[in-house]
Amino acid sequence: MQSKMLVELWDTYRLRVIPEAASPVQILETRRGFYAGMASMFTLISDVNAAEADAALADMKRIQSELLQFARGIGKGN
Repeated sequence: MQSKMLVELWDTYRLRVIPEAASPVQILETRRGFYAGMASMFTLISDVNAAEADAALADMKRIQSELLQFARGIGKGN
């Protein structure tokens, strides 16, 4: 059986973030945004060749920092 990593990540995200009372449209649009973000990130990291690996790693660290900052903002109601 093939692993469905993104499906599992989506399911976890949905349970943690989307209110139980969310409408079907809200769930659909949030899912689309989730997958669009995943696709953008995948494109960003998969377009790197060996010569750009160090720069890509630095970019990934900056992205990680931004994501952590965003998560902290959510915790503060932003």
